[in-house]
Amino acid sequence: MVNEHFVQNGNIRTIENDPSHFIWHQDEFDRIISLVSGDKWFLQMEHQLPEKIEKNKNMYIQKEVWHRVFCTNSNAENNLIISIQDIQ
Repeated sequence: MVNEHFVQNGNIRTIENDPSHFIWHQDEFDRIISLVSGDKWFLQMEHQLPEKIEKNKNMYIQKEVWHRVFCTNSNAENNLIISIQDIQ
């Protein structure tokens, strides 16, 4: 699946390190994400402080809750690659 803000192949999603891709959004399903690659990426849920996305750490995102990912590393080649498990 190709979206204007990410590319997804199966359960692997790639988000380019571009501030125009760091959008607030909601997901249709509860999901668990885990880091495949990327440095200094954060997940921020609405009304919460950002939490660093780290290897070997699953992160839960509740459906229909506003959230975003963003990066503090300015290297344009430092894309976020995550594994997504939808919980239906």
